[in-house]
Amino acid sequence: MIDKAAWLEQMRQGWSQCHGCKLAPTRKNVVFGYGNPDAQILIIGEAPGKNEDLQGSPFVGEAGELLDKYLASTSVDPRLIEIVTEMGKSGDFNAREVREILLNYVFYTNVVACRPPENRDPARDEIAACRTRLLEIIYTIDPVVVLVVGRVSLEALLGKAAQITRDRGNVFDIEVPARPLSGLPARKIKYPCLAVLHPAYLMRINDFSQEDGMSDKTYFDILKGMRIVDEFNWHHFGIKQPKERPQEKKKK
Repeated sequence: MIDKAAWLEQMRQGWSQCHGCKLAPTRKNVVFGYGNPDAQILIIGEAPGKNEDLQGSPFVGEAGELLDKYLASTSVDPRLIEIVTEMGKSGDFNAREVREILLNYVFYTNVVACRPPENRDPARDEIAACRTRLLEIIYTIDPVVVLVVGRVSLEALLGKAAQITRDRGNVFDIEVPARPLSGLPARKIKYPCLAVLHPAYLMRINDFSQEDGMSDKTYFDILKGMRIVDEFNWHHFGIKQPKERPQEKKKK
């Protein structure tokens, strides 16, 4: 049995000096990823933006905060339920506290670890150069479900063109060629990957007040991912599934 935290830290240090593609000269930091090494939910975004590049962490800034709001709203953690309830009353949202709680359950990373100039989409060769890192993160975390955020992420994992507004909410089985970190024979593992819209896209279309708009659909897409985790925990650990999550009744 490997020490996941130690192995991820070794990987992070190894990739911190990577010059495997043309993104290296313009980056500030390699954004490797962070979170719980035993997370049941792995979130894979597209590429670091300006804030992520500066801070060295994925999903920070307004887009990351919006994603965390969805994660908090579908969580059954009592602390997050309290925060979401208070947010509904006052409109206040403690982004730092929410992220700290979510880090107990989630691991955040991106398809590429370096920021593309001007926040352009990462090129195929850049994605390919970072693929070993991504696959080893998936295999090491060994999540119950992968939330694939945005078109670029979905295409990178599927290996083909995708249309995120059509494919969002769908679950794709992604086969990961696993390196035998535990000493077991190399094998391939399939993980359920749920496609969701990127929070930056939701901020652009700004349909948060529209019933059954893309914002509402994203809530239920992420809720679907949570239900996958619920079912896994019930079948494998006998953990009773929650009947309803925060805001679920209101959203219906």
